[in-house]
Amino acid sequence: MAILNYITDDDYTKEWQAALRQYFSIIKPFNPLKASFNDHIDLLRALSHIAPEWSSDISKTIGFLQKYHQKQKEQIAKTIAKGVCEILSFKMRESYRLSTPNEEKLLQRYKVAIEKKEKTLFKKIQTLLGFEDLDIRVETSKLNYSIFSKESQELFGLSREKILLLATLGTAATGGAIDLAVGGHSLLLGSIIGATVGFLGANYGYGKLSDITIINSNTIEIGPIKDPNIGFILLNRALEFSRLLLHTTHAQRGEKQAVISDESSLKELKSLSSLHKKCQKNSLDKESLQKYTQLIEELL
Repeated sequence: MAILNYITDDDYTKEWQAALRQYFSIIKPFNPLKASFNDHIDLLRALSHIAPEWSSDISKTIGFLQKYHQKQKEQIAKTIAKGVCEILSFKMRESYRLSTPNEEKLLQRYKVAIEKKEKTLFKKIQTLLGFEDLDIRVETSKLNYSIFSKESQELFGLSREKILLLATLGTAATGGAIDLAVGGHSLLLGSIIGATVGFLGANYGYGKLSDITIINSNTIEIGPIKDPNIGFILLNRALEFSRLLLHTTHAQRGEKQAVISDESSLKELKSLSSLHKKCQKNSLDKESLQKYTQLIEELL
């Protein structure tokens, strides 16, 4: 078997195949700079054709690798689900002595704490992939932007229009349940009011990180995260980091677009939006966590 190993972007496959066909029965193009996990599996399968006696051992090896790869994806998905949910529900309290607390400084400290939590999440993903002792410097400039930057919002978040649509649809569905409960006698007011509340709520929350609450005369609290777009930004950043380590070689880093975007299916976006709301309210039950984990696993 001859393996065509690409080292540049130039493609001379046809020329090499013509030259090698007289010497080799199997000619397998393989680009190590862009090869996915499935590409490596295909190459192993091709090797089994060289000698039939290798077939059984290679099949066992492939089976082991596939199970190991799937297990990694499951563990990473669950880690991301828990990590993103923990950040979305995060609250922080501080004491203050002045008559009026400095809300801007508290907001900045809250942002720093959230970014530390994201770094902890990334470190957990590294550990799951066996890179815990490796100093991985994120080479894609996309992840070097702050979670709260305009660049991160554009690269990893949804548009304002899409966020408003999701909020409107979500609360319209809740209002629709009221319409059904009264046998339609509400004249669909439940759906209309629900949609309006959802639109106004999302419009107010979009771009506003969190509410700040004065607990008592010397304690102030910030959190959980209010902005409905932050959940998508956090999820996309975690997926970007995971896929960079799980699938992509050095040469490809930074090329892929965000996994979740305005172009994603409305059904998928609605599910994620609903789960993020549960996270913000710290009400994500075991069943919802499993659903969130499965959605993330499909995206890895």
